[in-house]
Amino acid sequence: MDTTRGDNLGGGLVSLATRAEELTRCLYYRTVDPHGGSPVGDAEELSVLLGHLRSLTDNVARTLPGLGGWLEERLLAGELGNEREFEALTQSVVEVTSALACARESAARLGRQLDIAENVSRTLSAS
Repeated sequence: MDTTRGDNLGGGLVSLATRAEELTRCLYYRTVDPHGGSPVGDAEELSVLLGHLRSLTDNVARTLPGLGGWLEERLLAGELGNEREFEALTQSVVEVTSALACARESAARLGRQLDIAENVSRTLSAS
């Protein structure tokens, strides 16, 4: 079983995305309300955390083109709407895939910035 694909997690893409959303929400809440303690133990832990966030962002960026491709394939296979709506459907698919491309670039930019933050934060470690 390939754990990098998440085959061991069960469920489809929506289930995986829902779980990712829940986990990132928990991460957010723990950073803004660490229950009286510090949200991060030390600079080394911050660096590790930033590395995981960069990886998360990179994975989101890599996911988006596949979603646009799926939508285009469904359009060309005639599996979206009906023939009378083809022009409007085509325009909608173009808008969605364009927005996904912009989102991918934004996520990639975020990933690059997190990579910089991760690398610089390594120099802050006391060890």
